Amino acid sequence: EQGIGRRTVNWHLRDWGISRQRYWGTPIPILYCLAKCDGKDGIVPVPYEDLPVRLPEDVEFTGEGNPLETSERFRRATCPRCGGQARREVETMDTFVDSSWYYARYCDPKNDRLPFDPEKARQWLPVDVYVGGPEHAVMHLLYFRFWHKVMRDLGLVETDEPVRRLVTQGIVMKDGAKMSKSLGNTVSPTEMIQKYGADTVRMFMLFAAPPEKDIDWNDDAVEGQFRFLGRVWRTVVGRASEVEGVEAALSMEGLEGPDLETYRRIHKTVKAVTRDVGERLSFNTAIARIMELMNHLAAYRPEGEAGRRVLRLAFERVCQLLHPFAPHLTEAAWEALGGEGLLLESGWPAFDEAATRDETVRIAVQVNGKLRGEVEVPAAAEREEVLAAAKAHENVQRFLEGKAVRKEILVPGRLVNLVVG
Repeated sequence: EQGIGRRTVNWHLRDWGISRQRYWGTPIPILYCLAKCDGKDGIVPVPYEDLPVRLPEDVEFTGEGNPLETSERFRRATCPRCGGQARREVETMDTFVDSSWYYARYCDPKNDRLPFDPEKARQWLPVDVYVGGPEHAVMHLLYFRFWHKVMRDLGLVETDEPVRRLVTQGIVMKDGAKMSKSLGNTVSPTEMIQKYGADTVRMFMLFAAPPEKDIDWNDDAVEGQFRFLGRVWRTVVGRASEVEGVEAALSMEGLEGPDLETYRRIHKTVKAVTRDVGERLSFNTAIARIMELMNHLAAYRPEGEAGRRVLRLAFERVCQLLHPFAPHLTEAAWEALGGEGLLLESGWPAFDEAATRDETVRIAVQVNGKLRGEVEVPAAAEREEVLAAAKAHENVQRFLEGKAVRKEILVPGRLVNLVVG
């Protein structure tokens, strides 16, 4: 109001110094004309037809200075403008430069004329999921989003963002601190694998917590996963003779009792694990669902040929669902079952949607918001049928007696609330 102040912009994004004095980066395609033929500072880009600039092999790694300085053949060049002597840029680009756009190169990795074909980028991009640690939030994530927007402005890509979904994974903790070599609190993967096997170590890492949460390394929990995989092996391989020579059940037709219940559990598990892994990236809950199915199978004893076919289906699906987490054990179990070909090539199992729907559901019945009973009704029951069953419940009738029902609230498949007065 007094004309004293003015608006300003504070920049927190600093200039990106992309060059490094080292050998293993990508060469910077710049020449310095010693005659300064461009009339200014002698900076001349390497002609397009001379690209790519390749790193030399006649370098000396002394541990001091930039190794590229030791290659005379690399350093000395000819100016493409005046034909005079030139000096090649000996610094290389930060490796973040490559990792900032490699996802787009994957769309067209053999193109020798362009970084990638924009048509192929339109087909494949953006990336579905980006998974990275918290350190990536202020480094790689920043750079590759910046690079993508530059490519957008150049017309190479069409989307504003390089990925659809970001998952920031947690870190591994031990003794209350982040596991790191500098703190000396790391656990040797080699020793753990030698003791428990790679499948057990992988299972522990994925089961300990959701991807976004930190996990505390716990030797006892590793032992727990080891015992679970042992139970899977003993159950599937130990009972393989029960399903020898039979084909897996492919429908509910002819099934009843425990066999039908088990068939339904199998397909419910497949549906839930498919959602957990494919949509939610919730690996810990996916493993937990497989554990629940294994608990059921421990007590399940099939009846007749139909039951043996259900058990065969159960063993095959356990192997397939557990395969991404424990590939070595499940591949061996698949072979013991006499599975066709490699388990790896069997494909992800489909589920029978009809089998995942319960025939009946239990509905809680409330009167004025207080639970007064439960009723079991067909899953496909209409509103009036559910309300009639709720009002017919013996205990509910006690609280309706002499009162008028002023409102009937139905939450399908879950709840009936009768408001009386």
